[in-house]
Amino acid sequence: MILMYIKVVLAIVCLTVVSVVTVVHGTRSMKDCHLRLSDDIVTSCDLCLPCSDGSGIRGYICRTSFCDGKEDCNNGGDEFGLLCQMEPCANTQWRCSDDKQCIHSSARCDGRTNCIDGSDEDPDACRAQQCSERELKCANKLECFHENGRCDGYPVCYDNSDEANCTDYMCSQGHWKCSNGLQCISKKRLCDGYIDCKDKSDESIQVCKDYTCPSGKWKCKDNEKCIHDELVCDGNNDCTDESEENEAFCRDYQCLGDKTKCADGLQCVSQTAACRCMVPGCKDGSGCVGLSDPCAYPSCYIPVSSMPGVAGPPGLSQWCP
Repeated sequence: MILMYIKVVLAIVCLTVVSVVTVVHGTRSMKDCHLRLSDDIVTSCDLCLPCSDGSGIRGYICRTSFCDGKEDCNNGGDEFGLLCQMEPCANTQWRCSDDKQCIHSSARCDGRTNCIDGSDEDPDACRAQQCSERELKCANKLECFHENGRCDGYPVCYDNSDEANCTDYMCSQGHWKCSNGLQCISKKRLCDGYIDCKDKSDESIQVCKDYTCPSGKWKCKDNEKCIHDELVCDGNNDCTDESEENEAFCRDYQCLGDKTKCADGLQCVSQTAACRCMVPGCKDGSGCVGLSDPCAYPSCYIPVSSMPGVAGPPGLSQWCP
């Protein structure tokens, strides 16, 4: 009687494994799959796997949700112990010591337990783990963090050692130390109009008035910040003093790259993009006037005669709205 009971149990287990494996590895698996969670939220998966009971989102779950320690299929088939031991982890994942769960590789030794068995934060294993290139070990030797995270004002290490002794720390190449001596920020963020230093020194008048903007940026006349060259004379105010859109300045300004002046001489627009209706055109309504071949992009041009009550620029029979 007992032997028969054991055989029945084993048969059920085997059938379950076969059923789940068949469904997971069957022909219904889809690459580049999109799972619609609602009318306006879509989850993109590199690979989708179906639940054996038809649950999940439209019957499927993301490959990365398979054997991740959380049941996504209603019957728990995606976390079936024996199946998870057989299923290899994705290239971006790491297998927990119990062989039943895969976690993202970056979650290992990050100070937060992700594996049910806690193996991803095993002290001995984490101390022995080598940090990747340009990474540093926290003082507790258990976690790694990117070198740019040293003294950036935001603790990463559980022991806060990445933010310790910052007054004596020399910022890495391409970084600037805030006036309080406690924080390093990228030089690209210096005087850009956005506060990054907790003491606000990166946007202070004292610092920015003597600061030389890097290549590809233009300094506002009030010396308060640097803006990208492409924003100069584009018809929109980016400088606090609006100096980059000053009429006298823009009339003499030479447009960069493929940009051309609108008829009023005050605004630079991209010839190709504007004539393909990809970006707003000239504010003075001149559109593509000035091109050597104004009909080079006919799909964007609309005959004025076909639009009752609408007048295009003088002398044109068709124009780019």
